[in-house]
Parts: sequence; structure tokens; C-alpha cells
Amino acid sequence: MTDTSWSRLLHTEMGDLVMSRMDGDPRLRYHNGGHVRRMYERAGGWRLPYDPTLDAAVLWHDSVYDSEPEKEIRSAEWMRDTASLFPDWFVDVDLSCASELILSTTSHIVIPEVSSHLIKLDLFELGIPERRRANFWNIMEESCSLYGVDISDAAQSTLDFMSHFATTMSENSVKDFWSNQFPGDGDKYWPDIVRGVQDTSIMAQTIVDLYDQGLTKSEQH
Repeated sequence: MTDTSWSRLLHTEMGDLVMSRMDGDPRLRYHNGGHVRRMYERAGGWRLPYDPTLDAAVLWHDSVYDSEPEKEIRSAEWMRDTASLFPDWFVDVDLSCASELILSTTSHIVIPEVSSHLIKLDLFELGIPERRRANFWNIMEESCSLYGVDISDAAQSTLDFMSHFATTMSENSVKDFWSNQFPGDGDKYWPDIVRGVQDTSIMAQTIVDLYDQGLTKSEQH
């Protein structure tokens, strides 16, 4: 069972609202409540000092996940709209800072002035071989369901994304001012993520190649 005890918001009415949406869409094979719960478990494993603003950012960062663009912007907007309706839920949360953290997961580019904690929690499974492989297949299935594409198109989209993401992750390791204050995986975090990006690219390329080979053989017949 996932240990979510680091969070003080997950098991509240706020948490119930967000989780009911994320767990209620069967198309979401990766960007669902399980992803959020595992982030909380890692926050506890890393012994991050409790921060209600980070807690809210973790909870809400993928709260709107569908086939439309600007998911992070709309997730932050839903959080702020909910705060206007239920201000008591957010009494200790810096909404401006939480929104900024959520928006940082759009590109996952570390900005020295903004804590990298949410980005690191969002990506940590990419650095764990068995988890990234399971997540890869979940993301493939999710993409096919959400966007109405076949697995080859989903794999090609992943390949296109990962082609520049490895550079971003390498640059993060240099820019991450917060790494010196991070009680997590230390200096090995970003190299593990870069290896994860490379491994994911290989998996995606394999699918594309196999699909292309299959088409070529069928065309020959």
C-alpha cells in the first residue's frame, strides 16, 4: 500500500475532490491518482520538510488531464477557482507559489528562483528502471485512448518529445540550485533521469521501427 502520510491535504475534502476526478477517468492509465500518491510517498521517503504549498501543488498539478492543450494552466486555474469557493481548504497554502510550481511542470525546466521539488517528485520514477518501463506502457495506452491514435503514433510523439527532453534534463543538473538543499537522491538524481529518457526513447523507437517493418511487409504482400 502506498504511504501517503506526508500529505495533510490528500485525505481531506480537497483531496477527495481531486482524486475523484483523476481516478474517475478510466482513460488515465498514468496521469491518475496513483501518480499523485506515489509522489507523496517519495516526498516522505526523501524526508522533505512538510510544506502545505508543495502539498497543494502535488495534489493539483495534473488535476485537469484530457486531450486538450494547456493542461497545467487549467489545473492551476481549477485550484484557484476551488480556493475562491472553499477558502478554508487553502488557509495555509500560498496559491501564487503553488500555481508557479504547477506551471513549472509544463516544461520541467528548472528555474533557480523556483523550487525544483515538484519537478523532481513528478519525474522521479523516470529514474527507476522497473517503474519507467511500466509507466511507459501505461502512457502508451493512455495516449491511444485520449487522443484516438494507434500505438505507433503514440510512440512517435513520445520519441519527438524525448529528443529534446534529455538536453533539458542535463541542463537541469547544472541549474538546479535547490539540489544542494534537497534531502533526496542527491547528485545521482539528474543522471538517473537522463538515463531514463534515453531508455524511454529506445522503447519508443523500437515500437516505431516494428510498426514500420510490419507495414513494409504487408505492402510487399
